[in-house]
Amino acid sequence: AGFGIDEEGFEAELETARKRSQGSKVGEAAVADVYPPLVQAHGLTDFLGYDTEEAEATLLAIVGADGTRETLGAGEEGELVLDRTPFYAEKGGQTGDRGIIEGDGFRFEVRDTQAAIAGFVVHRGRVLEGTVRVGAKVRATVDHESRSATRRNHSATHLLHHALRKVVGPTATQKGSLVGPDRLRFDYSATAPLEPEQIREIEDLVNAAILENTEITTEVLAMDEAKARGAIGIFEEKYGDVVRVLHIGPSLELCGGTHARRTGDIGAFTILSDSGLAAGVRRIEAATGKNALAHFRETAGALAEVAGKLKTSPAELSKKIDRLNEQQAELKREIERLKKQMMSGESTDLASLAVEKDGVRFLGAVVSLGDPKALREMADKLR
Repeated sequence: AGFGIDEEGFEAELETARKRSQGSKVGEAAVADVYPPLVQAHGLTDFLGYDTEEAEATLLAIVGADGTRETLGAGEEGELVLDRTPFYAEKGGQTGDRGIIEGDGFRFEVRDTQAAIAGFVVHRGRVLEGTVRVGAKVRATVDHESRSATRRNHSATHLLHHALRKVVGPTATQKGSLVGPDRLRFDYSATAPLEPEQIREIEDLVNAAILENTEITTEVLAMDEAKARGAIGIFEEKYGDVVRVLHIGPSLELCGGTHARRTGDIGAFTILSDSGLAAGVRRIEAATGKNALAHFRETAGALAEVAGKLKTSPAELSKKIDRLNEQQAELKREIERLKKQMMSGESTDLASLAVEKDGVRFLGAVVSLGDPKALREMADKLR
């Protein structure tokens, strides 16, 4: 096609990147120098998190700010590599799990879980007490509340996608997502914002599926079979020849994340916002379960506070605001009338102060009118 490759430039930039990564913080260390040898020595991580949140494991390696280490002391940060883990590593829009890894005389707080290389899991965090040593037998425990909230949000994301396509149409395709314990975020293709009626319809569809409390199931299928069944996925992303297919209510999608056991576990669903992200792309943020309940309470509390200040009830708040707007408009008209009346009298008084010099009449005065429009009108009258 007539294109060439600047191989020398590439090698120069690669060498610069290698030097920049030397001595860097955990997670920024040169991948080529740290993780591949660990994979070669220990193999990939056995992930158990679909079925359990706790597991016994062996600590295979420690990665610190200066590379691999044999120990990690209290207060130090680093990454632990286990032979098997219930911790989900961030992937497919789902954030990494948090929790605790503990053994004989030590406790390690896992603040994030990442796949340093596909299938090779590292647990990032800090030693709370004791000294962590390579080879130790450990118990890895995922933070149940955090994982449960993440599962609710992830399952709700699939129901949201299905409802969005049903309300807006098949053009509302997924462009990305973020699922964590505190929120869910869903990016989709669109040329216009959702109407209030559409938002209510989407919420109704998702909550109806939640109330049905159907079982959420997954199947491991060949990619061709998954497509033949109508499974939806972000096909710009890379999938293997074998994929996990998630059945959740009316939704059928490819997904490797962790999910609730039944739709009823989601509890409730509400859309917090629908905003523009880029040309042709919009973003929905939503809440489920306890987060949705917290949002409802916060909104109800704000309404009650405003209603209290206006000395009415939340149910009558809209009517009260309409009446206040009418009163404000009436007061504005009265103020304008009084200003004109005052201005007319003041203009007459000021005009008498004009002086004449060489056949030209002059008037200089300071007036307190409050707005430019009234000042222009007075100037016209005086002229």
